[in-house]
Amino acid sequence: MRHPLTEYRFFILLLLPFLFQGCEKLAFLMGEAPYKYSFSYMGTAEDGSYVKAEITLGFSDQEGVLESHRQRERMRYAMDLIIRPYTSRQMDDKGKRMRKIVKRVADNILTTPVRSITITDFEVVYREGTAPTQEELDSQRQSIFPRTFHRE
Repeated sequence: MRHPLTEYRFFILLLLPFLFQGCEKLAFLMGEAPYKYSFSYMGTAEDGSYVKAEITLGFSDQEGVLESHRQRERMRYAMDLIIRPYTSRQMDDKGKRMRKIVKRVADNILTTPVRSITITDFEVVYREGTAPTQEELDSQRQSIFPRTFHRE
Protein backbone atom coordinates (compact mmCIF):
# COMPACT_ATOMS: atom_id res chain seq x y z
CA MET A 1 0.00 0.00 0.00
CA ARG A 2 1.37 3.38 -1.03
CA HIS A 3 1.66 6.34 1.29
CA PRO A 4 -0.99 9.06 0.67
CA LEU A 5 1.63 11.78 0.18
CA THR A 6 3.26 9.93 -2.71
CA GLU A 7 -0.10 9.64 -4.48
CA TYR A 8 -0.62 13.40 -4.34
CA ARG A 9 2.97 14.47 -4.99
CA PHE A 10 2.13 16.26 -8.25
CA PHE A 11 -0.65 18.21 -6.56
CA ILE A 12 1.67 19.12 -3.68
CA LEU A 13 4.38 20.22 -6.12
CA LEU A 14 1.82 22.35 -7.91
CA LEU A 15 0.84 24.17 -4.70
CA LEU A 16 4.39 24.51 -3.36
CA PRO A 17 5.11 27.90 -5.02
CA PHE A 18 2.03 29.39 -3.38
CA LEU A 19 3.43 28.59 0.04
CA PHE A 20 6.47 30.75 -0.65
CA GLN A 21 4.56 33.67 -2.21
CA GLY A 22 2.02 34.06 0.58
CA CYS A 23 -1.59 33.06 0.86
CA GLU A 24 -3.11 35.91 -1.18
CA LYS A 25 -2.75 34.15 -4.52
CA LEU A 26 -4.03 30.85 -3.17
CA ALA A 27 -7.03 32.59 -1.62
CA PHE A 28 -7.65 34.37 -4.94
CA LEU A 29 -7.67 31.05 -6.79
CA MET A 30 -10.07 29.58 -4.25
CA GLY A 31 -12.52 32.41 -4.93
CA GLU A 32 -12.09 34.53 -1.84
CA ALA A 33 -11.17 38.16 -2.35
CA PRO A 34 -7.70 38.64 -0.83
CA TYR A 35 -7.93 42.42 -0.37
CA LYS A 36 -10.65 43.74 1.90
CA TYR A 37 -11.78 47.14 3.08
CA SER A 38 -14.07 47.50 6.10
CA PHE A 39 -15.95 50.52 7.33
CA SER A 40 -18.78 51.26 9.72
CA TYR A 41 -22.01 52.86 8.59
CA MET A 42 -24.71 54.57 10.63
CA GLY A 43 -27.57 56.43 9.00
CA THR A 44 -31.13 57.45 9.70
CA ALA A 45 -34.31 56.08 8.20
CA GLU A 46 -37.42 58.09 7.37
CA ASP A 47 -38.96 57.74 10.82
CA GLY A 48 -35.81 58.83 12.67
CA SER A 49 -34.57 55.35 13.58
CA TYR A 50 -30.93 54.45 13.10
CA VAL A 51 -29.48 51.81 10.79
CA LYS A 52 -26.04 50.52 11.81
CA ALA A 53 -23.81 48.06 9.94
CA GLU A 54 -20.21 46.96 9.56
CA ILE A 55 -19.53 46.65 5.82
CA THR A 56 -16.61 44.75 4.27
CA LEU A 57 -15.86 45.06 0.56
CA GLY A 58 -13.61 42.45 -1.06
CA PHE A 59 -11.38 43.21 -4.04
CA SER A 60 -9.01 41.24 -6.24
CA ASP A 61 -6.23 43.85 -6.05
CA GLN A 62 -4.89 46.56 -3.77
CA GLU A 63 -6.19 49.34 -6.04
CA GLY A 64 -9.78 48.61 -5.02
CA VAL A 65 -8.93 49.03 -1.34
CA LEU A 66 -7.17 52.35 -1.99
CA GLU A 67 -10.01 53.64 -4.14
CA SER A 68 -12.70 52.67 -1.63
CA HIS A 69 -10.71 54.41 1.12
CA ARG A 70 -10.58 57.59 -0.98
CA GLN A 71 -14.29 57.38 -1.87
CA ARG A 72 -15.54 56.36 1.60
CA GLU A 73 -17.33 59.64 2.35
CA ARG A 74 -19.00 59.71 -1.08
CA MET A 75 -20.22 56.15 -0.52
CA ARG A 76 -21.61 57.02 2.93
CA TYR A 77 -23.39 60.08 1.54
CA ALA A 78 -24.89 58.06 -1.33
CA MET A 79 -26.05 55.37 1.11
CA ASP A 80 -27.65 58.09 3.26
CA LEU A 81 -29.59 59.37 0.26
CA ILE A 82 -30.82 55.88 -0.65
CA ILE A 83 -31.71 54.77 2.90
CA ARG A 84 -33.46 57.99 3.95
CA PRO A 85 -36.84 57.27 2.21
CA TYR A 86 -37.14 53.78 3.76
CA THR A 87 -38.76 53.24 7.13
CA SER A 88 -37.03 51.31 9.89
CA ARG A 89 -39.43 48.40 9.43
CA GLN A 90 -38.53 48.16 5.75
CA MET A 91 -34.82 48.14 6.60
CA ASP A 92 -35.18 45.50 9.33
CA ASP A 93 -34.80 42.45 7.06
CA LYS A 94 -31.51 41.02 8.39
CA GLY A 95 -29.41 43.17 6.05
CA LYS A 96 -30.77 41.96 2.69
CA ARG A 97 -31.88 45.43 1.59
CA MET A 98 -28.66 46.92 2.98
CA ARG A 99 -26.58 44.53 0.87
CA LYS A 100 -28.44 45.59 -2.28
CA ILE A 101 -27.89 49.25 -1.41
CA VAL A 102 -24.15 48.72 -0.82
CA LYS A 103 -23.86 46.82 -4.12
CA ARG A 104 -25.63 49.63 -5.98
CA VAL A 105 -23.47 52.34 -4.39
CA ALA A 106 -20.21 50.45 -4.95
CA ASP A 107 -21.04 49.78 -8.61
CA ASN A 108 -21.85 53.45 -9.25
CA ILE A 109 -19.02 55.12 -7.33
CA LEU A 110 -16.06 52.72 -7.55
CA THR A 111 -14.35 51.90 -10.84
CA THR A 112 -12.73 48.74 -9.41
CA PRO A 113 -15.20 45.83 -9.39
CA VAL A 114 -16.24 44.54 -5.97
CA ARG A 115 -15.85 40.76 -5.65
CA SER A 116 -17.62 40.29 -2.32
CA ILE A 117 -19.80 42.25 0.09
CA THR A 118 -20.12 41.17 3.71
CA ILE A 119 -22.41 42.91 6.17
CA THR A 120 -21.93 42.12 9.85
CA ASP A 121 -23.32 43.63 13.04
CA PHE A 122 -26.42 44.85 11.20
CA GLU A 123 -28.87 46.51 13.53
CA VAL A 124 -31.89 48.78 13.32
CA VAL A 125 -32.25 50.96 16.42
CA TYR A 126 -35.90 51.97 16.58
CA ARG A 127 -36.87 55.43 17.72
CA GLU A 128 -39.30 55.68 20.62
CA GLY A 129 -42.74 54.52 19.51
CA THR A 130 -41.73 53.12 16.10
CA ALA A 131 -40.75 49.59 17.15
CA PRO A 132 -43.09 46.86 15.91
CA THR A 133 -45.36 45.31 18.52
CA GLN A 134 -45.26 41.61 19.35
CA GLU A 135 -48.56 41.07 17.49
CA GLU A 136 -47.11 42.57 14.31
CA LEU A 137 -44.00 40.40 14.61
CA ASP A 138 -46.17 37.28 15.03
CA SER A 139 -48.25 38.15 11.97
CA GLN A 140 -45.07 38.65 9.91
CA ARG A 141 -43.79 35.22 10.97
CA GLN A 142 -47.06 33.60 9.94
CA SER A 143 -47.08 35.29 6.55
CA ILE A 144 -43.65 33.99 5.49
CA PHE A 145 -44.77 30.36 5.27
CA PRO A 146 -45.38 29.11 1.74
CA ARG A 147 -48.94 29.17 0.57
CA THR A 148 -50.60 26.85 -1.90
CA PHE A 149 -52.80 28.38 -4.54
CA HIS A 150 -55.28 26.16 -6.33
CA ARG A 151 -56.74 26.78 -9.73
CA GLU A 152 -60.47 26.84 -10.11
